Amino acid sequence: MSVRRSILVVDDQMHITRIIKRSLSAQGYDVELAQNGEQALGLLQSRGFDVLLTDYQMPRMNGKDLCETIRADMPDKVGFMILSTAVADESLRSWAENLGEAIYLEKPVSMRRLLVLIDEYFSRAADVGELAG
Repeated sequence: MSVRRSILVVDDQMHITRIIKRSLSAQGYDVELAQNGEQALGLLQSRGFDVLLTDYQMPRMNGKDLCETIRADMPDKVGFMILSTAVADESLRSWAENLGEAIYLEKPVSMRRLLVLIDEYFSRAADVGELAG
């Protein structure tokens, strides 16, 4: 994974991704945006990201399918995945728990909660030497 503490944010509502990018960038994270799962997979072909934050409900490829594709086809490209959705769904929560290094969050997601989760991931990864440098 990258030394830059990189995050890929995927959501078809670009006003949301811009707000998230601004907040995460202000904390020193390297943030890239994608409007859908297909665009995210294209970005992942050329580089990896430490964290993926994706919306569940998107056209053509939902966030769950995106996460499953990443784990199956390019598991070394993302360290930690966060799936967010406005629809409470216990089956999604169970799915995320079983995926490993993944979490499910209900919207609206507070930036404070998001930053805590991301910071905790980077602390764990540094403790076990998963991050370069």
